[in-house]
Amino acid sequence: MAIRAGGARWWAWRAVVAAIGRAAAPGSLSHGEREKRMAVWRRVILAGAGIEAFLLALFAVAPLGGVTQTISPLARAWPWLLWPARTVFGAALVDASVTPSQGWPQLALFATLLVGAICAWGLAVWRAWEARAVETPPKGVPPPSLPSQAPRTTAGGVRWGLWLALGGAAVMGVTLALLPSLPSDDVFSYILYGRISALHHANPLIATPADFPRDPFLSLVYWQTTRSVYGPVWLGLSDVVARLAAALGGGLAAYVALFKLVGLLAHLVNVALVWAILGRIAPERRLAGALFYGWSPLCLLEFSASAHNDAVMLLLLLLGVYAI
Repeated sequence: MAIRAGGARWWAWRAVVAAIGRAAAPGSLSHGEREKRMAVWRRVILAGAGIEAFLLALFAVAPLGGVTQTISPLARAWPWLLWPARTVFGAALVDASVTPSQGWPQLALFATLLVGAICAWGLAVWRAWEARAVETPPKGVPPPSLPSQAPRTTAGGVRWGLWLALGGAAVMGVTLALLPSLPSDDVFSYILYGRISALHHANPLIATPADFPRDPFLSLVYWQTTRSVYGPVWLGLSDVVARLAAALGGGLAAYVALFKLVGLLAHLVNVALVWAILGRIAPERRLAGALFYGWSPLCLLEFSASAHNDAVMLLLLLLGVYAI
């Protein structure tokens, strides 16, 4: 059974690579050019698979005592997310309270996996940089900024390059969104500020979380006596998320999942914006640029795992650059 499943995954991977190669290599290219282009795409995909492997390995290490400060509410709602850590290291190490001085081996292992993901990311960007040699139009032909404007020999590569960047970022983003621990507790502040507006009918720029002592999520917030430091755009979005989470039952997992979804969606839009901006000023670098941002383990960890609102801030910034 395992051999058949492994064989199926292998042939599925081969089909994906072949499909990308066919789309990126129209019939007007020679056999040698097609093979060269497929080899470049294959290297980029393999590097991306390396990033994903390291991110998946974090599932077994992130919830360990000495590494995490907070088990994700998603893991409380779906205990199977803690299964890898409990299987590899045992339930005692997951549930135990470990001081930093005792937990340094787990923290070192976590850091090693992150360094591995960063190295694989660097390799993916490097391979994407190599791809410019086979995607750049001949001398004297201006490269197009949009796939629809591209000549037949490059339109497939342009189209599949964007989908590769977005697809890889989406897979990695979902992986980290399901991480069984929270790298940051800021999401709890987002939840409270949204609830102050949507459910308590107060202004989070004036009222503090401590003004609502009966709120069930107050104990999770560190800055309980601090008014919102975020502007009206984010507070308005938090209000919408709070109302939607309340409509979905009001559980803590629903709030956290929705804020993570906002971060991931903003991140994916940012990938497309980076691609579009580079398509205007440096088309031969757009794949490398999109992967440099979109597949960055730091960005994915901050926006998908921690649900930080910097992703929305970057979206507005990139929209401004694109509009120039």
